[in-house]
Amino acid sequence: MEPCETGIKAFEYSRLLQNTLGLRFDIGVEAVDLLLYHDLESKWLAATRATRRQHALVGLSEAGAIARNLNEARRFTGDILTLENLSKEGHTLIDLLKAIIPDDISVLPKTPCHFPNAAWDSLREERQKNGTEFEKLWLAEAHMLRSKLIYHVVQLRNLGHSPHAQMDSVEKELKKKLYGGKAAKEMWKDDKAAWKDRTSRRANSCTNCLKKEEEGQKFPHCSKCWTALKRDVPYCSRECQTADYKSRHKAICGKEMGLEDAVETALKARGPPKPTVTQIGPAVEGFKRSPALLHHIFKLNRDPKTDLYIRIKEGTDSEDCFMRMDTPFPPIQNLIRAARDKAMITGDRQSAALVCHFTVWFLLAKGLDKERGWDFKAMIDEMTKEYEFPDLKKAMLELQVRQFRDPFMRPPLVRSLAPADWIGYVRISPVDMTRRIE
Repeated sequence: MEPCETGIKAFEYSRLLQNTLGLRFDIGVEAVDLLLYHDLESKWLAATRATRRQHALVGLSEAGAIARNLNEARRFTGDILTLENLSKEGHTLIDLLKAIIPDDISVLPKTPCHFPNAAWDSLREERQKNGTEFEKLWLAEAHMLRSKLIYHVVQLRNLGHSPHAQMDSVEKELKKKLYGGKAAKEMWKDDKAAWKDRTSRRANSCTNCLKKEEEGQKFPHCSKCWTALKRDVPYCSRECQTADYKSRHKAICGKEMGLEDAVETALKARGPPKPTVTQIGPAVEGFKRSPALLHHIFKLNRDPKTDLYIRIKEGTDSEDCFMRMDTPFPPIQNLIRAARDKAMITGDRQSAALVCHFTVWFLLAKGLDKERGWDFKAMIDEMTKEYEFPDLKKAMLELQVRQFRDPFMRPPLVRSLAPADWIGYVRISPVDMTRRIE
């Protein structure tokens, strides 16, 4: 394989990775909204199998029509993207959607979400050890296309990026291994016919902002990359070319690329502005945050002075149904934030129960149900959804028993607080100590 072809493949993979990460971000933001405020999960689960099948068919057909490379990638998704699998049991699509949602919906993710497949993964592992740089790039690209096609089908939206046309023996080997020699040969014939049709309608997008070429339009490209490597790096404007050159293109301009260069270049892509202060760090220890918790963390990271956002009534209006909670007393605020952070970063259920019990009991003892009409059932239900903790209320009631065994009736979260500090706090912010979570 000529170095020039490897470099072109590397650049194509870099664009694919960049676009896939952007797509994952878009789906994540959209999915959190759909799951929290449009009741997507219960509606999908309640739908008939025939209805789910119709929606799955739309997703499969539209995703395959986006681009030649995505249509081709259907061969690598037979374990997931079948009408039977997507429609027979409602949780399949919802679980895929939740898996795609990134850990932080305020910034572009650094990694894509992939979906395991034993035959596919074993071949990739073998080629990573013994394959050429081009083979590694092809396999990385095919793996990414598998994931991206699943994203599009789950999203049920017609989004796509420019295709590429190259195939080689590695692809044929993979198809033969997965589908058998006769089927692989027929697929190859279909691919050639589809490629001829689609390449006539190929449209570039700006390397920097991803704006699509309009019909009859042709973006200018980096002349150095084209002259030296026949690598097409299009830009919609001089401003986009200058911005991209300063931030990332300078390092690869007119130079050969490999797989590592492709990944590094893609990860330098511009995304949504980061919060100026991040209260809650990334999840650790394999903890997968729920959409509701991601939404909560997103709001906290935008407002670092706030301790918690709590639901005060049922409804779908984010601004109207949630309230900020601040604790002006540092000794208690520090305890709240320590437990909150542990719960939101590690998924520790004891920490979640401690902070939720304190929050609900304290606001209840302030009489906010009577004074302002706050719905404490909705508040607890939201907390249960955030931490995916079905027995949260039971855990809170157990903590309440411990609270009222304490001589000073300190909630377990603040049990380490000196009695004088606790008494001083409830004098500053009076509460009805007889109120109970029921």
